[in-house]
Amino acid sequence: MVRRSIVSLGALVALFAFSGSAYAVLPNVPSASFAPAAECGCHAGLLTQWTTSMHAKAITDPLYLYKLGEANDATDGALGPFCNGCHTPVGVMSGEAIGSDLSKVSDVAKEGVTCDFCHQIKGTAGPLGNTSVDITADAIKRAVVDEPGVVSAHTVAGEASALLHVMANDTRDLELVLERIRAVEGIDRTVTEVVLSTLVQR
Repeated sequence: MVRRSIVSLGALVALFAFSGSAYAVLPNVPSASFAPAAECGCHAGLLTQWTTSMHAKAITDPLYLYKLGEANDATDGALGPFCNGCHTPVGVMSGEAIGSDLSKVSDVAKEGVTCDFCHQIKGTAGPLGNTSVDITADAIKRAVVDEPGVVSAHTVAGEASALLHVMANDTRDLELVLERIRAVEGIDRTVTEVVLSTLVQR
């Protein structure tokens, strides 16, 4: 009986995604691109905190809805999209939230400032203002969630959109993983560093 040893190759991959500028006008992104907060079960404690926060109630809070109605009445509906851009960014990007009419807003858009929206923000865009964010839509999520070679992924500050920890059996396997990640629509480029050894792991 021959025993075969499996050598795992670890790599850190900096992921650079195209982004849509969202200063003044958020990009058009369907609400289906955003997962409901209930799917964030791996972070149960954080999910519980978010559920009781004003972020979770941003578009359903009765006081906000009352003030939104007043603002729309006073401005002939001009102020609604400005307010809703922060209170239901998913609703605005999907075209579901129009002025004070929230009857067509999907369940995920009703979650207000939801987990998946914030975790798809790449950075800021243009002069700082209302909803002045760069968002990658769901390119990064699709690149990491559907790829079995990715063992962890982190959003990062700076030029890169995300940092991925990839495990592969050998260099050929690593190249195949990287090819699949690069093929995802919206991914611009990747930069890879192979992890040789672990110096500290706490």
